[in-house]
Amino acid sequence: MLKRSIALALLGAVIALFPGCSKETKVIGTLALQPGQTGDVQNTRVSLYENANLTGKPVVSVTSEASGDPNSSPFEFTDVIQGDYYLLAWKDLDGDSAISDKDLGGVYGGTCTPGYGGKPITVAKG
Repeated sequence: MLKRSIALALLGAVIALFPGCSKETKVIGTLALQPGQTGDVQNTRVSLYENANLTGKPVVSVTSEASGDPNSSPFEFTDVIQGDYYLLAWKDLDGDSAISDKDLGGVYGGTCTPGYGGKPITVAKG
């Protein structure tokens, strides 16, 4: 388990679903540190996975924005295909290319622990 976790308080874990075929679907959120924690969540990798154990290649990944506030960083996935996804946010602070105790990490709807993807995010058509 990560010592410092990102409160994927996807402040509203907003999934914007727009009616009609001509509009795109989006997953929009904001990364934030949990109360009492320090660090910088800007420029954190955010990925969507199809499986709850967060293994294999992510469906899509983005980098959260440099908002000017190290405690808050928005992100956005555009043109997401309908389905269920598990969201992992991870910042490799120790440079070892693996999720470890020295990194920042979090999952939507749970605690970032190996093999656990939290709660699913459902993207639905229109």
